[in-house]
Amino acid sequence: TPSGLHITQRYFKSTKKVVSVNLFGKSKKLVIREKENNIIDPNRQTQAIIPNIIHSLDASHLVKLILNAEKDNFHPIITVHDCFGTLPTKMEKLEFRVKKEFIDLYSQV
Repeated sequence: TPSGLHITQRYFKSTKKVVSVNLFGKSKKLVIREKENNIIDPNRQTQAIIPNIIHSLDASHLVKLILNAEKDNFHPIITVHDCFGTLPTKMEKLEFRVKKEFIDLYSQV
């Protein structure tokens, strides 16, 4: 990734078992996958590649934003998945930082 993290993707062929669990009067179904040897599943690999690339770019954006904010002593930054927050008085500065990191990130890719 642009932040330097090495990403690999390996989806193996697997067998699927569905287990019903009853807890406190509620029934829930759990899917358990068991790997079949070390055989790569080409369909799952193909379906997952684009979402995984996007997730890795989002993660790189987050890492670079936090590292540069720390370097500039900008805090607090609160993150949940791909959302960012800070104090109301610092939102404009955070918005600028988020956009700047996006521009920097996608100028490299």
